[in-house]
Amino acid sequence: MSSSNVQPDIAKVRLTAERAKKACLEMKQAGEELEQALLQLEAEAQAHKPVRKS
Repeated sequence: MSSSNVQPDIAKVRLTAERAKKACLEMKQAGEELEQALLQLEAEAQAHKPVRKS
């Protein structure tokens, strides 16, 4: 078995790692945006209906 088969293509690995990192950041950003939207919705909902005590 030659070592060239085992050695990964470093350029490809780096590119994949960069893409993964970018996708991860984008997902984190999307998650934060979702959280903000949810908080806003909750605030609006509370402003529109009277607060009930359970």
